[in-house]
Amino acid sequence: MAIVTFTTDFGSDNPDVALLKGAILKEVPDAQLIDITHGVRKFDISEAAFHIKKALPHFPIGSTHIVGVRSAASETSPHRAATFAKQHVIAADTGIFSLIGQPEALVNLDAPAAERFWPTFPELASFVPAAIRLARGNGLNHLGQPASSCVEAKSMQPRIDDASIIGEVIFVDGYGNAVTNISRADFHAAVGGRTITIRLRSTRMEIKRIHTTYADVPVGERVAVFNHMDLLEIAMNNHQVPGGHGGADSLLGLQRGTAIRISIGEEAPAPDFFAFS
Repeated sequence: MAIVTFTTDFGSDNPDVALLKGAILKEVPDAQLIDITHGVRKFDISEAAFHIKKALPHFPIGSTHIVGVRSAASETSPHRAATFAKQHVIAADTGIFSLIGQPEALVNLDAPAAERFWPTFPELASFVPAAIRLARGNGLNHLGQPASSCVEAKSMQPRIDDASIIGEVIFVDGYGNAVTNISRADFHAAVGGRTITIRLRSTRMEIKRIHTTYADVPVGERVAVFNHMDLLEIAMNNHQVPGGHGGADSLLGLQRGTAIRISIGEEAPAPDFFAFS
């Protein structure tokens, strides 16, 4: 059974999503169609890439992922399909492929046939026909000619020295949890067994250790953990105030692009100072 996913900035109430699904089911009735998210920030390819990277390890080989974010074709952002971890991603090459990783294969999509050329709806005109071919068992070579390389987009990386790690918030989820670009591996390599202080907007908000789960701190307390993507995440444990707010975003002043500074101190006084899983 073919699996096709959708990641877009269309919004949850946009009926165009149903049109894409219907067009695929019309040709491949047994296809399994899955929404990753339609809540990507408008035109934000970095966030779209984040969601695809998050999804890839959990989908089977052969899955196809359609990305409907900044999808209009141009000379600098052609329609392409790329393979990562033996799965296929279809998108306009705005730099999103380079943000996902190094493609195993990359092709330019054949131009849509005249009868289905809708320049204002490239997802339906170009991406869906490509996904249908893949769902029928065709390889990437059936979609168009190979491309030599993908468009490069700058990916923000943490700045690390012996005394500090400076990263940034790259995503805030629906609970207000702030995901950073600081990986577990980079953190371990920089910190070793030394103490740390995660600097937030005031000294009373500082976090001085990494926990394994949110519940390692009392309800309403701030906490830092490494999430399932092995990225440092700053959260509030089960905290909510009237109006539905109370996550790390509102209470700690964290939002997309907020700098996160970790000061690295002396050797920890006890080997169990860090609570890593």
